[in-house]
Amino acid sequence: MVNRAMSLVFLVGLIACASALSSIPPPPPLPPTCLQHCEESFGKYICCDEHLGKCPAVRPICPSGLRKGFEPQFCQHDGHCADHQKCCYDVCLPAGKKVCKPAFY
Repeated sequence: MVNRAMSLVFLVGLIACASALSSIPPPPPLPPTCLQHCEESFGKYICCDEHLGKCPAVRPICPSGLRKGFEPQFCQHDGHCADHQKCCYDVCLPAGKKVCKPAFY
């Protein structure tokens, strides 16, 4: 009797897990011009193809007197930047941080 009750509990749990997995939405279809997509947050995808061009050379020091009130656009990859920009390292940012910069061709 105990084995039968445990089997029933296991079966109900298995059905619950299967139904939860089937409710996860698939990623949306990619636009024809996008070759790679990245998930930004649950269910939200963006195109993260690498943009044309190169990042500018990393400046050796952070210049003083940067524009007050100017907030750089932080990024993880080129998909976070405008088409004419690249996601690049900058000496003025903490290690590992990147910012959108105009691409060089």
